[in-house]
Amino acid sequence: MRSGIQHEYDYLSANVPLRATLEGRKLDAISTSAGRLYNLARETAGYERDFQAAGKSPADLKFFHDQITLLNHTTQELQDAALRRNLDRIGASFEVLAKTCNDCHTRLGVKMPEDDEEVKKEPARGRRK
Repeated sequence: MRSGIQHEYDYLSANVPLRATLEGRKLDAISTSAGRLYNLARETAGYERDFQAAGKSPADLKFFHDQITLLNHTTQELQDAALRRNLDRIGASFEVLAKTCNDCHTRLGVKMPEDDEEVKKEPARGRRK
């Protein structure tokens, strides 16, 4: 499963922990990245068919659906927090986002990017090798 979600997540995970130094353009970039994640998360819902074909249980499919709903809400919250320049909300929203992603990857057996050789070869958006 590949999507642009990982690139946006990488960008956020590199910048959100630096909350004390966030201002202006960086906050706008975080808001934009969260907005992209929201759009990508909606597309990710289409992976449910792949999980059905792979024989995932109804409980796993419901879990996936619930995680997508949480991801949609969290990315909107993160975007709003960045627009309002609320550093505490940015941090809290990103923590929920990270947990949501990790829980889903762990439960559904989706490779994490550090396990995927193809992903290792791709530079993250906005970073140079």
